Formats: sequence, structure tokens, C-alpha cells
Amino acid sequence: MQEGEEQVIAEWTGTAPSSVGGVPGTTVDEVLPIPDGCAYDELQVDIAWDVAAEDLDLDVLDPNGSVVASSGNLNAETGVAAESATAVAPRAGDYVASTKSYSNFETPFSGVATLRCVTVGGCYELVDDTVTEYPVPVQSTRVIVGVMDSATNPYHDFFYAGSEIYPEHAPTAVTPAVLAELGVEPENQIELTRTGDIAADIEADAAIWSRVKRGELVWFKGTNLLAISFAGTDVEPLVPQPIKSSHGVGTSAAVLKANPEAVVIMVEQGNDIGNDPSHEWTFLNPSIDIVSTSYGVSLALGLLPVPETRAFHAGFDGVVGQGKLHFSSSGNGPGLSPARAGAGPWWSIGVSGSEEDSSEGRTITSGRLPDFVSDFVQQLPYCMDCQSEIDTSVGGTSFSTPRAAGVASRVLLEVRRKYGHRGGVIDVDGVPTMAVGGEIPLTNWVLRRALEEAAWVPGTLGDPIEIALDLATPVIPQLAWLDYGWGDLSARSDKLVVEAALTHLSLGALPRTKPVGFCEFQTEIMLERMTYWNEIAPSLPDVFGGDSAQPLDSNPFIFCDSGLPHHPASNDPGGNYDPAADFDGDGVANGDDNCPEDPNADQADEDGNGVGDACDAPPSDIDGDGVVDSEDNCPNAANPEQTDTGDDGVGDACESAPETPIAEPGPGTVEVVSYDGPTGITTPVVCLGCGSGSDGFATHEVRYELPALAALTSLDFTLTAAPAEQLDMVIYNPAGEEVTAPVTDPMPGLYLAQITELVAFEGGFNLSISTTCPDTGCN
Repeated sequence: MQEGEEQVIAEWTGTAPSSVGGVPGTTVDEVLPIPDGCAYDELQVDIAWDVAAEDLDLDVLDPNGSVVASSGNLNAETGVAAESATAVAPRAGDYVASTKSYSNFETPFSGVATLRCVTVGGCYELVDDTVTEYPVPVQSTRVIVGVMDSATNPYHDFFYAGSEIYPEHAPTAVTPAVLAELGVEPENQIELTRTGDIAADIEADAAIWSRVKRGELVWFKGTNLLAISFAGTDVEPLVPQPIKSSHGVGTSAAVLKANPEAVVIMVEQGNDIGNDPSHEWTFLNPSIDIVSTSYGVSLALGLLPVPETRAFHAGFDGVVGQGKLHFSSSGNGPGLSPARAGAGPWWSIGVSGSEEDSSEGRTITSGRLPDFVSDFVQQLPYCMDCQSEIDTSVGGTSFSTPRAAGVASRVLLEVRRKYGHRGGVIDVDGVPTMAVGGEIPLTNWVLRRALEEAAWVPGTLGDPIEIALDLATPVIPQLAWLDYGWGDLSARSDKLVVEAALTHLSLGALPRTKPVGFCEFQTEIMLERMTYWNEIAPSLPDVFGGDSAQPLDSNPFIFCDSGLPHHPASNDPGGNYDPAADFDGDGVANGDDNCPEDPNADQADEDGNGVGDACDAPPSDIDGDGVVDSEDNCPNAANPEQTDTGDDGVGDACESAPETPIAEPGPGTVEVVSYDGPTGITTPVVCLGCGSGSDGFATHEVRYELPALAALTSLDFTLTAAPAEQLDMVIYNPAGEEVTAPVTDPMPGLYLAQITELVAFEGGFNLSISTTCPDTGCN
């Protein structure tokens, strides 16, 4: 099948019954039979009628009855009396085009369904229509997180055995049962060549990549990472390419850093961020438990955003209809999280940024009034053209969001293990339920309530100097909800978020108690969100596209007990911790037990820290440098001195190597380094990729090792970029002191140039480093 080929499989006419605002909600269905051996990779359905003042909507259902594509424009605003929806990777069976009446009067319409091949290089026909039946493996206890973003890099060491998250064993969460559940074909279970030279490895795997098709799920053997592409035809599906943004590498890694046992599916969107087919596949996929999105319209740099009026496409159906959790970034600006299309709707969870391991303040360059915060700056893989490098300061709510999703996935996985629940969300008397088998049936709403109670909150105001250096706002413990929402969904073990959530669900004995102010404030915000997204937003113009909330017979949300008369009464089945009970059965009541989840009748506490020896885990020091991992600025390489030139929170031992000189210093002025760096998109409006520095903006680091030269007079650094690019550069000498260029009488040693993107449009930059010596030479 050649690229561009198409086949019309159905044409029909019909009349859509009258409707006002979707009531009575009638549809006209047309069956679209897809033949065996289908080699096309898109099914496009179009409907059209005469007058745009009448409003019809369109759904496409697969043979299982699941909505796999939809279109619901406000036709009176668009002026177009038509809808179009595209389903990817159609398979043999009866699809259905469902035309829905919304605001119309007995409207005649016509429809056409077309199969297309859009894959670069053509589509591969099935050589044998015979389906071999294999025994279905027994479902496993697992958790699956879908991350919609630009792309990922499946060659990177981070995802494999020997990395910081899998130091001893290869990841094992992707079992035969998971592959069978997700429908990953054997030919799409691929093993990549990994020698350390990514360009050569991609070339060696050319035959593998040539078989990868858009809309087909692929598993990378040796990892917990799968991927599927809904990117445009301007890029090859799934293969790492420098023209692809590294943003998705960081977001997919952030989930696994918080929960290495999660199964992560990267839903590649390329430059078509937020496209409808990717949203439909992810939100409506019954196997996916949690969805993470890190994009949206955001006004940063002090500008306040205009509230959006439509929610992310298919998000309502995925959360309310299918029982998922949806985490979305609150933005890298001072705007309001509840006003964002991803983070704002009451069914979604908005995540802002905290300066974890530092001041613990809320990052100024992150949205206000979130549901939660999580670590704003992390050490993550962030490259499309490398296999081992770790970016030492990947920052932004883009990455705190998947970290929070990863923490939630840890809680869900632990509940499923304790319950003995296998597989994903199941239907229990019409209610999508994430886990059954225990005292409390776990829905997405119950899990969300447990996370609210479990989120960590700082108990002190914080160091004012650290807060200022972090560009953070101090968190006043007595009013922490103003900045932290419900709190920090921290992945750090000492903050006990997972344990506190399990305790709220009667599965542990490490409770967290919060002042009633959290419940009062967050309930008020939630009620305002419900009013806006249910009643106000649907009546406002659709500016950026998306969906509106659908009417419900009852509100599924689980409320805390605020005690205020105008707030809903609590319907929380959790929170039944009893300090007089004995969770571990050692004869000591929970409230008196210094290790309440592990039997220790003797209550031994050798170090006197209030935690029983049975619960005292020896501090981890992976690199053996005498600095425990939680305090080590380079935990994977020995550096007892903890030197950190540039004060970016990452030890020099973990920083990138110096650039290879293009020339040696000599008489006169000699350019010794010419570094061409990429830039992302960092603007006051669009924040995809914005943020890899501690202040939320992308930072690049270039190093040069200056040899000892007796007659060297100066060392110069010249930064050039496209006119629209606004970059800032700070230079450090080998003593770690900030200096200005040109550096006169420079000392020998390692120099560092830190380059920060303030405004960037992928125009790139060049850093030229030059030495100056007398005409007689440098020695």
C-alpha cells in the first residue's frame, strides 16, 4: 500500500432528529465494515449538512463499541456545517459512525467513510489473514500510566537495568499478561541496539524502525516503557530524532523516577501537541489507569491568563466515564490552575511546583491554586541524541506533574497488591473501580481523596535566603493550602506520602492529620470549579477547542468533612485509622508503637530517634562516598567534597564533560571552542519545554578546560543567537567564582558557561570561546 492511497468504504444519507442542547440525545448510526487484511492506517469519517446554524456532532466507535474518534465543534461559531473524525489503525470488524443531534431541527445530512494510508513510505499489508489463537496469560497486578507528550528516547540508559532506578535488576512490570491486555503484537516487541553511539545504533536498527507504524503500540524490551505515535508525517514514528523535542523524554522518565514499577506508555504527539486522536486513544483506553499531560496555553512572565472555556478533549469521558485519574500541569506562570483546560476542570488534578530538597517553597513560576505541588526541578534524561547523559536541572510543572502521577501510581499499585486485584479498572455495578478485594472499593475518586490527606506539607516557614534563591514563595504552615493546595505529592520515602495514603484506606498505620482549613479552602475552590466548568464555561465562546462537561445524574466526587453548612457532607469511606488498634499485631497499640507497621514488641530504638530499629533502614549511599543519597548532589559518582560549580544543585562529578577543543591556544586570538546549542520554545505564551533550570527556564552548560599557559592574557566567551532569542550567560572560573568576559589573566582549569533561555523559538545559539596570547606565543 503506497502513501496517499485511499478507499471509500461507505457513503450514506440520513436525517438527524430534532434536539435542543443535546436533549433528548438521539443518534443516527451507520455501520462501517472494515475488511480482513486491512492495510490502511486511518479511517476518516465526514458528515455534512446545509446550514451551519444547526449543530450536529460525530463519534466513531470501534468493533468493541468504544469511542475511538469524535468531533463536536460549535458549528454556529465555526461557520462550517460539517464534522470530521479520524480513527487510527483500523482493524477488521464493524465500526460505527454515530451522528448525534445537538441543536437542530430534523436535519438531513450526508456521510462518507474513507480508509487512507498516510504513513511515510507506505503501509504494510497483512500477508496472512489467519489469526493464531494463543493462550491468554493470567492478568497481573500492574499499574499503567499514559503520558501524552512530544516523544521519548527508548535508547537511553535510564530506562534499563543498571540505571539509578534499576540498579540491580531489569524492570519486570511489562509481563506477557500486560502485552496481551494491551494488544502488542509480537513484531512490535522490539529489542534495540545499544552500544552507546546512538546515531550508529539507530542506523543499525533501521529495519526495525521501518516497520513501526503510527497508531500501533510498541514495547521496548528490557524496559517498562511502551510507545505509540500520533505525530504528524513530518517526523518518523517513535524513532528518536534531533528535530523532536526532548520534553517527552523528561516527562516519561519523571513517572518512572517516582515509581520504577509503573508501566509507562509514551503517546507521541510530535509537534501536534494535544491532537484529538492521541487524546481519544489515551483517555478512552480501558487499560490505562492514570493519564499525565504537561502542556496547554499559559501566560508566564507576570502576565495573567484568560480562563479557558473548554476542557481537554476526551478527558471528561476518561475520568468520569472510565474511572481514570488525570494529572495536568498548572503552568509555568503565575496564572490560576483552575482556569486551565487541562488542570482546571473539577475532574482533573492540577499540579504546581515546589522547591523540594531546598526551601520547600512554592515555585513562583508555577500556577496558583493547584490541587497539589510536586518537585519543580529534577535530574532526568532530556535528550534525543544521547544514551547516558542526565540533565541536572530539568525544571517546570511539566515534570512535577508526571512525578505526582508516578506517586499516585505507587499508591494504586500497592492497593492492588494488598487487595489481590489483577488487571485494570473494572465495572462494579456500573461504577468504574480501580481495585476490589479489600474493605474499601477503590474508585478514582476515593484514591484522589486518599492522596489529598496524604500529601506532605512543610511544618516550618523555611529559610528566607533559600526561598529567595529558589525564586519561591514561603509556605506559612498555618495557611499552607494557599500555596500548596492539598500538599506535596513527594516521591521521597521520608515524607511518607504513599504510607499515609494507604493508612487513609485502612491499609497502614502511619496517618497524616491536617488542619480543617485545608478541607474548607479546597472544598470552596472545588465548588467554584464545578460551577465554572459545568455551568459557565459551556456558555462561553470556544477559543482553543476541547470539550464541555456532560450532565450527570449524580456527583461522583468524594468530599472531605469541612464542617461548613454550605459545603457538601463528607462521603469519604476512608480515614478510619484507630490509634488504639494494633495494625502489626505486636501487642503495642498503633498510637504508642514506634514502628506501627512492622512487629517489634521490644520497641528497641538504639539511636533514640523515635523510630524503632525495626523501621530504621540504613541510609543508602550508592556511590560509597560517605554522603547519603538523599543529601548527595551526585549520588551515582563518588564526590565526598560535593563541589558544585554554578550552584545548580548537581555536583561537578555528574556534570557533562568539557568540550573538545577545535584548536589549541596560540599566538594572537584563537577560537578554541565553538559550541552550537539548541533552544526550545520558551515564550510568555507557550511553555512546552520551558524549564530545565531552577528558575523554570531552560539552561545549557558548556565547559572548557584551559591549560596552564604562562603568557596567556585573556579568555573570552561570545554568545550569539537569532535576533528574537533572548539568552542570559553566567561564567564561572575554576575556583567556582562568577567572572565576566573577557577574563584577563585567567587561571588554568575548568571554566563553566551557563546559558539560560528567557525567550526562545528553537533558533539555537552559538558560544565561541577564544584565547589571546602575544604574537610570540602562549608559553
